[in-house]
Amino acid sequence: MTGSWKLLRRLAITVVGLVVLLLGVVLIVAPGPGFLVIALGLLILSLEYEWARRHLDRVKSRARTVADQAAAKSYREFLTHYAAEQQRSGRFHWAPNVRLRDVNDWLDHMHVVPPESRISLMVALGFFVICLVNTIGLLLAKFMRRAAEIGVRRALGAPRREIYHQFLVEAGAVGLAGGVLGLLLTALGMLGVGLLFEPEIARLAHLDLSLVAMTLLVAIVATVLAAFYPTWRAARVQPAWQLKSN
Repeated sequence: MTGSWKLLRRLAITVVGLVVLLLGVVLIVAPGPGFLVIALGLLILSLEYEWARRHLDRVKSRARTVADQAAAKSYREFLTHYAAEQQRSGRFHWAPNVRLRDVNDWLDHMHVVPPESRISLMVALGFFVICLVNTIGLLLAKFMRRAAEIGVRRALGAPRREIYHQFLVEAGAVGLAGGVLGLLLTALGMLGVGLLFEPEIARLAHLDLSLVAMTLLVAIVATVLAAFYPTWRAARVQPAWQLKSN
C-alpha cells in the first residue's frame, strides 16, 4: 500500500509539475508571468526530482541577482534626485556626483589591498611557472633515461595506456611529495611570523584544513599536467629501435 501511494504521489507531482512548467514556457511567448509559472513548476517537481531542485536553485540565485540590481538602480536614482534637489536649493553649487560602489570597487577605491600584495602575487605566479617549466624538463630527462625499459615493455605487449598510467602516477607522487614539503616549509615560516610582526597581525597567518587540501590538490594537478608532454614523449619510444641499440 505504501509503495502504491508513493508511486501515485510521484506520478501526480510529475504530471502537475510538467503541466505547470509547459504553461510557463507558453506564457513566456504570450503575455503573462511566464517565469513565475516556470518557477512554480520547478518547485512542484523539486518535491521528487533532484534535477528540478538544482534548476530551482539557479532560478532563485538569478532572481536574487536581478532583485539586487534593481534595488541598487533604485537607490542610485534616489541619491541622484536628492543631490539634484540639494543643488537646486542652493546648499552646494557643483554638479551632483553620485557614486554607488559594490564591495570590490569600494576595496579598490579605498586601496585596502596594497600594491605590494599584487606584486607579491605576480612574483609568486612567476616562480610557479618557472617551477612548472623546471618540472617538465626534469620529468622529461627522467622518463627518457628509461627509454630502454619502455622499449622492452612495449615489445612484450604493454600498451601505451599502461605507460601513460605509470608515468602520470609517478608524477602525481612527485607532486604530492612536493606539496607536503611546501606545507612543512610554510609551517616553519609561519613560526617566524610572530618574531617579525605584532601578535595581532601574526594571528592572521594560520593554516586550516581547506588550505592544506587546496595546496596538495594544486601541487598534484600541476605536476600531472606538467608531466603530460614528458609522458607523451616516453610513450612514443619505438621498441624496435631501442632493442636494436641496446
